[in-house]
Amino acid sequence: PGLTLLRILSTAGGFTPVANRTGVLITRRAPDGKRVTASFSVDAISEGRTSDVPLQAGDNVYVSERSF
Repeated sequence: PGLTLLRILSTAGGFTPVANRTGVLITRRAPDGKRVTASFSVDAISEGRTSDVPLQAGDNVYVSERSF
């Protein structure tokens, strides 16, 4: 309870130098049972341009590498 995207990323040790901070994916199960994925910018959350994302039990968070 009370976990957010920023908190869980911080607990996991933060980002590597090549992490894609603007396309962090959260996948969760919708009420109809299907998996839904949404993309979030951690930079926008950190800068206060958007709200932090509360996480739910069973959510999966994916951070990919940036494209160069």
